[in-house]
Amino acid sequence: MSSKRPNSKRFTSSSHLVAAITLAASLSYSVIYSTTSTSAAPAANSEMTVDQAIVKAAMARQQKNHHEALRILRQVEGKAGSVPGFYAERAANYIDAGDLEKAKADCLKAIKLNPRLSDAHDRLAYYYAQTNKPLLAINEYSQVIKLNPKSPKPYYNRALAYKKLGKLQEAGRDLQEFDKVSKVLARREEESSVLETVNKQLREGNKKNAIEALESAEKFFPSAAYAYNLAVLYEEQKQYPKALKYFDETIKLAKGDQEKTSTLAFAFLDKGNLLSKLKKYQEAVQSFSDLLALCQKGHPVNSVNALLKEYKKLALGERARNYLLLKDINKALADCNELLKLNPKAGIAYQIRSAIYKVQGKASLAAADESKAKKLGINSVIDTSLLLSSPDGGYKKAYDEITKVIEEHPDHPHPYKDRAYLSLRSKYYKPAIDDFTTVLKMTPDDASILLARGECYSMLNDFKNAKEDFNRVISLSPEKSQAAYAWKLKIDKATGQAKETTRNTAD
Repeated sequence: MSSKRPNSKRFTSSSHLVAAITLAASLSYSVIYSTTSTSAAPAANSEMTVDQAIVKAAMARQQKNHHEALRILRQVEGKAGSVPGFYAERAANYIDAGDLEKAKADCLKAIKLNPRLSDAHDRLAYYYAQTNKPLLAINEYSQVIKLNPKSPKPYYNRALAYKKLGKLQEAGRDLQEFDKVSKVLARREEESSVLETVNKQLREGNKKNAIEALESAEKFFPSAAYAYNLAVLYEEQKQYPKALKYFDETIKLAKGDQEKTSTLAFAFLDKGNLLSKLKKYQEAVQSFSDLLALCQKGHPVNSVNALLKEYKKLALGERARNYLLLKDINKALADCNELLKLNPKAGIAYQIRSAIYKVQGKASLAAADESKAKKLGINSVIDTSLLLSSPDGGYKKAYDEITKVIEEHPDHPHPYKDRAYLSLRSKYYKPAIDDFTTVLKMTPDDASILLARGECYSMLNDFKNAKEDFNRVISLSPEKSQAAYAWKLKIDKATGQAKETTRNTAD
């Protein structure tokens, strides 16, 4: 059976250029690239949560690769259990694969688990439309409209179903509503065009031109997507007041707009991290609290809802860390405990809780949490930062500290990652490459590690191996491809200059 949808209108998600993790609805092109905190680092495949798999699968599907999406979902199938989003996402990929009966079964399972999941109703409606059951399709499209009234697609598809039943008046009303709601599509296309131009400028290394293009667009047509990308670019340039200004602008523009939920989540998280970096801990706590309130609301679009679940974990970890810096121990402890209920492998929570228990004189509890944190790798990251900032610290002492963790847990990738990044930051590129290579043997498709190893190869002028790593990053991870392209551009410029120097010397 064909995987195409001849009787249903499909809209490309073209309002933004995502480099973080958003993929659904009109939010797929919202972020050109994003800052990330240490606690936001992606988990290795062996530790991937169901919600992370949903987000990654949705991204693969948007890249028109349902085979990869189904492969990702298979990795967490054993623990999907009662997660409705898993079945809704798998249904979408079964539809793209042309397996409608499996799609129907997954939709029904998702709806039983969560009747408010609009994606599942939409895909079930598509099944009914394709199997010539227009009345059932109308019922499901009506549910989608009730749950997500600002989406134009279900109005159009319900109009087609009404037309098939000969109900032309109802079809006409839906088409009028479709026209009214879909006026925003023209604006999204305009946003997409601007952001693609900006993306091209960044790939070519013209950051100044990229900022000018965004500021010009933002001046005439204020947009959460423009504001967010300006905030990220200004933060990268260490122009922190401007970054905070545009994070606030993003939040103002995105609040109350269901289709900007992912962009709003990005802004709350990144603003909080920047405020924490500037030692404005109380303001950071407020930003993370705003993010938690947003996550608590959920979202009818499956992949956005999965994203919010992951961001809830990030927000709890970051808020706990800032509460600790404010010496508000009880609130920090409460956030750690809540985070560990959601993710028993959250190393940052064990690390913070261990510090709290030490202050409270609970030595045995502190030791137990410290051991868990070391096993998960987070402890060595924090120890490293302390060692490097101390007068008698330095690379070797930090390296030896992490090596002890590796000796205790030789089969765990996290300590190798920590030691590799320590070497990279300290400009010891060869040992960094060795450790990154060890990690890649355990998790061969880790785009973050490939990107870091490629950077090390570049710094050693091993451009062949560097390009191989960057090309793999581009094929594996759309959200990290921006950085990979930037490194490839640097290599091309460097090798071009080398050739020019050789010619001049020969002359």
